[in-house]
Amino acid sequence: ASLLTPATMLDIGGSSASNNGGSQVGFSLAPAADYFVIDNLSLGLELLFGYDSFSPGTGTTAGGGASPPSTNITEYGFAPRFGYNIPLGSSVSIWPKVFFEHAGYSLGGAGQGYGNIQLLGAYVPILYHPVPHFYVGLGPNILTELGASSDGTSTTSKITSYGLFGSAGGWFKLGD
Repeated sequence: ASLLTPATMLDIGGSSASNNGGSQVGFSLAPAADYFVIDNLSLGLELLFGYDSFSPGTGTTAGGGASPPSTNITEYGFAPRFGYNIPLGSSVSIWPKVFFEHAGYSLGGAGQGYGNIQLLGAYVPILYHPVPHFYVGLGPNILTELGASSDGTSTTSKITSYGLFGSAGGWFKLGD
């Protein structure tokens, strides 16, 4: 079945600290689509873009120095993936996906610089299909850093993160 499953993740948020302690605001956008090349086997791609701006508080730091200047970060990348949807009944399935992510970033403002990171991850949602062509799901997500560099120098520490992700989506059939 030639099915296409588009999706987009949008995150907008910010924070501020009391007593002129500084603020942060940012957003990230990650449009994605999965294409079922044969029954239940999907290939997909997610594009990544984000922007964050950090403004320090006024006054001096705990060590007596002046507050650091404002900084912004622009993030960009892509994450190809493949998955296999396993039906568990007429309205429930599990759709494990494995992905490789490559992301870069550039720093503006006070902390000029650049870097990149490569990650390998998996997401295993259990999906509920209340009606044909629509699903909601929840499942574990894990990713581990394969490599990274900052200003051309490789980093030595590796990040592994995990969590619980939710998803909702639908699909449509391409062609006959």
